[in-house]
Amino acid sequence: MAGRVVIPELREGQCIWMVGRALDDRRLKYLGLSLPKPILGYERVRGQRRVFVTEGAFDYLTGVAWNLPICALLGTHVRAARLAFLQQAREVVLVFDNDEPGRTAAADLATSLGSRAAILALPEGVKDLSELAQRPTGRQTFFELLRQLGTRKEANDATVH
Repeated sequence: MAGRVVIPELREGQCIWMVGRALDDRRLKYLGLSLPKPILGYERVRGQRRVFVTEGAFDYLTGVAWNLPICALLGTHVRAARLAFLQQAREVVLVFDNDEPGRTAAADLATSLGSRAAILALPEGVKDLSELAQRPTGRQTFFELLRQLGTRKEANDATVH
């Protein structure tokens, strides 16, 4: 983990796993322990009404800084059994990377979650949540997109019922 930003997964105050993120392109981008990786931020979202789900560790840290009930899958491919905790949430907002694998994974997960899921599309040219946060109005843009998403979801729900 030397030379990496290390992000621990804490459960009941104990580190159960960690991931290290390289800040240069000369090494493997992410390095985790060889144990099965957990959902990063599980305790932040457990029992919450609205849950935000993202792909990456830095996107997760952005959500933590914005005080969101957020977790990270640390990738796009996660077995359904590991996502059982999402069944308790009334609303799941998917904030995946703005690339083809991210859009596909978000659509697949939204389909499996049904009407409780909503995909928050990031602005054109923004790769992910952490990149959006680096923009001067990034946080404001995110919450405006979230507000618009809520309005669209309410309109869709009204036409269904």
